[in-house]
Amino acid sequence: METLGVWLHQTREAKGSTLQEAEAATRIRARFLEMLEAGDFAAFPGGEVQVRGFLRIYARYLGLSPDEVLARYETEVHGVEAATPAAVPVEAGPAPSIRPPAESAPFQPRDIPVSPSRTRWLAVGAVLLLSIALVVALAIAGRPLLASLLAPREEPPTATAAALVEVVS
Repeated sequence: METLGVWLHQTREAKGSTLQEAEAATRIRARFLEMLEAGDFAAFPGGEVQVRGFLRIYARYLGLSPDEVLARYETEVHGVEAATPAAVPVEAGPAPSIRPPAESAPFQPRDIPVSPSRTRWLAVGAVLLLSIALVVALAIAGRPLLASLLAPREEPPTATAAALVEVVS
């Protein structure tokens, strides 16, 4: 009896598929497919779980029964004769009806209690932020106003100043 890897390889070749085509269809990297076909199951980084998953996917791609492939894997790797499910006769009958999923209860948001201290800190933070914004706004917009207030003014001459000018002249 041929090994599992050889069987997979021969089935892929009989299908007329390359490793690159199998990689694109299964989304399993070609190096892992090569490892499956070589029977190098111990080299998989994900261990037995990864091997079993890849064997299922690859078997479906090749048109093989995933259960049969896994049974051969068990026999080859673990030396255990895997119990294959007995063929259950399928009665011809109406197709099973597909029901829509049961409607769930509508979403009800829950009120999450907010502690008073948290509310207080939020208020203090908001007041502090507004105060800083006001100071910055006054510093930017108030600069021309402040400059005009601090600029020296020329005052019109008063009566005494005019009299002093007359005396001196």
